[in-house]
Amino acid sequence: MSVHACIVIPVYNHPDTLRDMAPLLAAVKLPVILVNDGSDKKTTGTLDEICENHHDFTHVRLRENQGKGGAVLAGFDYARNLNYTHAIQIDADHQHRIEDIPLFAATAEEYPDALILGKPVFDETIPKARLRGRYLTHVCVWIECLSTAIADSMCGFRVYPLQACKHIQRVGKRMDFDVEIAVKLYWMGVQMININTPVRYHPDGISHFNMFRDNVRISWMHIRLILGMVPRAPKLIWRHFRKDETHWSEQEERGSMFMLRLSFWLYKLFGRWIGGVIVWVVATYCYATSRKTRLASQKYLQRLYHFNPAAEGFKRPPRKIDSYYHCQEFGRAVLNRFAAWMGDIVRTDITWENRTILIEQINRKQGGVLVGAHMGNLEVIRAVIHETPELKFNALVYIDHAPRINEMLRKANPKTDINVISLVDFTPDVAILLKEKVEQGEWVVILSDRVPAGARGRTCMVDFLGHPAPFPEGPMILASLLECPVFLIFCLRRKGVSYEVFLEPFAEERLLFPRENRRQHIQEALQKYARRLEVLCGIAPFQWFNFFDFWKD
Repeated sequence: MSVHACIVIPVYNHPDTLRDMAPLLAAVKLPVILVNDGSDKKTTGTLDEICENHHDFTHVRLRENQGKGGAVLAGFDYARNLNYTHAIQIDADHQHRIEDIPLFAATAEEYPDALILGKPVFDETIPKARLRGRYLTHVCVWIECLSTAIADSMCGFRVYPLQACKHIQRVGKRMDFDVEIAVKLYWMGVQMININTPVRYHPDGISHFNMFRDNVRISWMHIRLILGMVPRAPKLIWRHFRKDETHWSEQEERGSMFMLRLSFWLYKLFGRWIGGVIVWVVATYCYATSRKTRLASQKYLQRLYHFNPAAEGFKRPPRKIDSYYHCQEFGRAVLNRFAAWMGDIVRTDITWENRTILIEQINRKQGGVLVGAHMGNLEVIRAVIHETPELKFNALVYIDHAPRINEMLRKANPKTDINVISLVDFTPDVAILLKEKVEQGEWVVILSDRVPAGARGRTCMVDFLGHPAPFPEGPMILASLLECPVFLIFCLRRKGVSYEVFLEPFAEERLLFPRENRRQHIQEALQKYARRLEVLCGIAPFQWFNFFDFWKD
């Protein structure tokens, strides 16, 4: 399906923010439909002025105020008449990051039949009452869908497939619109794609939300949707057993943080003797609740066995039950992660022959990049960090759990010197921050065996376990931009809580990707990384934790 997208903005008395938004919207270079929802003369004049200055902007006037939903639907009708296939909705209050529109549009290109939903990443400006209210709505929506596929149903930043929206009947036309249309599209079988995007509440922002009237309207909407869910329940439940193309980061958002918190508090309350329970809980949860996890594990183990039948741990061809053992090993990794955070894993539990490489870098007052994988348990190196105060690590993650993980780290050990940084919003400011940290002698740790949701297209196909597989370019490009030495690091469990760290130079001075044949150089670096990952998978087959279709056959 060819995607022909425009931007639709419902407008009701937001003249000042629209004036600020116009240049940013023009820079996106997509047609903009401004739907004037019965605004006052000042706003109407501002819209006329904006459209005069920007030829790709269109002013659509509604005689009477229809409400946000009515204005958006009017914009959809106008867009369809101009043969647009997709409408990128964004609010007129400038809470959303306009620079993310190309990312949303690119995701729609890849998933043209999906509803692309913004998942807000809030800063300190959001009122606490609103944040609590949003969570209540989230729970209601998850009940109405019997799924957590819609991460946030209230965000006004999303991409609609217009043909699918045409079939939606009787949807709320005011503040209940965003929630109801998302739920009904999910009922229709439309795939949901969630993209993290920053949202900022302006102190002088204008809100048209009526506390009593709109809350009553939304409450009645949820009652209708829950009643509508009941006859659809068998079909909605069946969807969980069908194979789909949910991205790995969306799968992790749904369950991993819950399990991480539950296991953390079990360990904090009862200590290591509860370890067997934690391993059983995590393994059983992962294995029993996700058919995708089981199938992905089986595919990986089969491919590893055919690629390297002599791999440690393979005394026979892998069977289905081995996927449960694979989940058990993940449970042990979770358990030992907490042990490392709490200081229960000590230096004598770790074999690390090349640790002097880092010490030499410290003596030079120089940091670097450590490239690892979702394998083993890198957190246990905290036992070494504690003995060497000069070692400071910044772990980069592709999901927005960073603040909550940092919170757990501080609760586990107030003196922790591992900083977790989220890359859901990778901006030049983040790159500058990382550059400064490296120049100060700190280390950046990034895992290079998963493709983040916002960069699905930026991959290189390299050979891995005898088959072409997509590896992300981002970690290698970032390592190159930081202009510092790059090392590979892996930490594998050997027996009990005994670990062995593998540290080796990857680029002793820096990674160089000359402009000429740049992509070829990146691919060569990724192939070198994949070859080393193959060796480590052979050493510890059950310690690679990518429980999703890595090869995407």
